[in-house]
Amino acid sequence: MTYYYRYHQKRYEWTAYKEADLLASNDTNLSCGDSFKMPGCATVTMATYDDDSILSGDEYCDDNASDWTGQDAYVNGGRVGAQLYAEQYHVLRGTDGRIYYLIEIEVEGYDAPGKGDDFFTFYGAVPPAGVTLTVLQTCNVSGCMIDYACLGAGCVAPPNTPPTFSNAPGNCITIDENTTFVIDLDASDADGDALSYAVVGGADAALFTIDAATGQLGFIAPPD
Repeated sequence: MTYYYRYHQKRYEWTAYKEADLLASNDTNLSCGDSFKMPGCATVTMATYDDDSILSGDEYCDDNASDWTGQDAYVNGGRVGAQLYAEQYHVLRGTDGRIYYLIEIEVEGYDAPGKGDDFFTFYGAVPPAGVTLTVLQTCNVSGCMIDYACLGAGCVAPPNTPPTFSNAPGNCITIDENTTFVIDLDASDADGDALSYAVVGGADAALFTIDAATGQLGFIAPPD
């Protein structure tokens, strides 16, 4: 937790997950009875400025923060939506035998990327990566009961880096006419992500085919 002064407000910052990071492949929102495996590092950093040390909920269940001052939403350093607030808290049981508390954070006028639309962070203890967590109970957050100092989801994952080609040509490649083979492209990914190849865009994209697994690029019909 880090904080900075802005006039009479402090900046509070914590790590979190997008809802899509926690959902099963066939689910659209996290709810009672759901289970998920604790990811590794958190995927976003959230922040706000506030004149008190408490993150409010939506007291009247109207999808708006009950704190009228502060709580402007920042995600990964950028200003998003309007205010953020604690919408719900989830009581989780881990396969390590411990109970954990997960805070669901809503941002007015802004949805987290991917399926699901909210952000999630832990209140107090953070489960170790790989522990399977099951939602035992879900409760609405009303009033002011979430202490910023207790929020966090551990370290933040480093930004994902794009793949790099090891044998991509420069601005020009020359091949013999009446042949279809162009080049067998090779790429690698420093993050270890699975790679696939595709021809995307370009006025003559329809003339080419590429093997999604191997990167072999060729003409559909040999040019004359």
